[in-house]
Amino acid sequence: MPLQLPGYYFDEERNRYFPISSRPSKNGATSRQGDASSARGAPSSEPTSQLTTSEFSRAKLREPRYIDTLPRSLFTHERARQRHRWEAATFAATSRSEHTSPPLIGELTTFTKATNTAGDTHFLVGDSYGWICRATVPYSEHDSYHALPAQDFWGMDFNLNPSSEISSMCSSGARCVATSAGTAAKITVMDLDSASLHSMLYTLNGLHDIWTSHLSGRSLVIGAERQAVYIEDIDVGPPLRTLETHSDIFSVHKSDSLVYTGARNGDIARFDLRSSKPDVLGPLLPGRFAADCHAAAGDTSRRNAQVRKRTARHGASRTSVVHLDIIREWQLLVSHMDGRLATYDLRFLRDTRPVRSFSGHVNTLTRRLGIAVDPTQNFLFAAGEDGWIRGWSLQTGQPLRPPSLSSPVTNGSKPPPADYSARPLLATRFLKPIVSMQIAEEPGGLCLYAAGPSGDTLPSVHKYFLGDASTVS
Repeated sequence: MPLQLPGYYFDEERNRYFPISSRPSKNGATSRQGDASSARGAPSSEPTSQLTTSEFSRAKLREPRYIDTLPRSLFTHERARQRHRWEAATFAATSRSEHTSPPLIGELTTFTKATNTAGDTHFLVGDSYGWICRATVPYSEHDSYHALPAQDFWGMDFNLNPSSEISSMCSSGARCVATSAGTAAKITVMDLDSASLHSMLYTLNGLHDIWTSHLSGRSLVIGAERQAVYIEDIDVGPPLRTLETHSDIFSVHKSDSLVYTGARNGDIARFDLRSSKPDVLGPLLPGRFAADCHAAAGDTSRRNAQVRKRTARHGASRTSVVHLDIIREWQLLVSHMDGRLATYDLRFLRDTRPVRSFSGHVNTLTRRLGIAVDPTQNFLFAAGEDGWIRGWSLQTGQPLRPPSLSSPVTNGSKPPPADYSARPLLATRFLKPIVSMQIAEEPGGLCLYAAGPSGDTLPSVHKYFLGDASTVS
């Protein structure tokens, strides 16, 4: 007879002790036994590891039933791994889409989607002539997705700076911020809760060439010429806190009290806003470049061998940082202008080896390319300079491959342009690179918005329903 251990019970079938908190109820046990017996009695038609091409033809992909029938002992690991593989397959098969063309004067440079307190959805785009164009879709409790507005629903709101492009747009809650480049730096703050879209305009003297911005709550960080600037409350406006970087800032990200900046010269810096004078805390990950590796390696042959390995892995020259993001609170997602895309561990900054490297991303000299991470921070999508959008698993680093492709797309392949509405997202080559991307969580599921020029046609905003596949004929 088994011993009675405090806090544990003895399972006679498995001949093991388990915590009492994990003990199944009688009804649950009966149900699981019934499911197991039915599974043994007849072969299952559900997929076990990969989804086939025919299964992608369903209009809405459902989670396979086999995930719920995995043994309880595999719940915390194998179940999560199988669900991640299934999500990767469904995201890779995404092909259901719609698009709209805002009536811009110049080329589309920025895009953002935001929802106000009442639930109304606002779509805003900026162009190369300083115009901001907006469309609003009223809230409806019967809508599963926020429908894209038709071309007639777009309106030209105002011109922020006639002599410069709209360089960035960002939103948080019911606030949206747009910035302009050029010698006269201007920022507009739009209140989406206002019926007239009330906005405040700031002209920042002495600040030139705003390249990027990040809005967190009501605090704003902007990247400009040779410095970043922090505004604690955009509803109040200046005074400003200057974060000196000595190089143009192409990417910024604010996480709690820390500000991360990515510079033209390749430096990544971190500032602590809790300090009265937030001096830079020192460059992060300096060993990403060969020059830094040589400076730290010394003259010994052993260290020179290490330098050569790091040079082959990380690249031979400095290159600009064009995107920064924080993943799961301890990983820094970094995109370089030479196409390197990787995550680094913020807890061990002396180790410059990436946690994950995402191969296949294409960039050589483009500063503005769309990058988006899903709300669960499990998947990454990036637009390439060659017109392709690629996806990866943030957990494994493996690329997402649509079922119509027998092999991954290589940098040198140049297939003819595809019909945007007839092919999967990851198997579609756009005529021009996508400049802005955003993943939004809507009542019906996740949607990826991709905005950019469309060749000789009007600029377009494409909406892809992640996990939904159009019917294959």
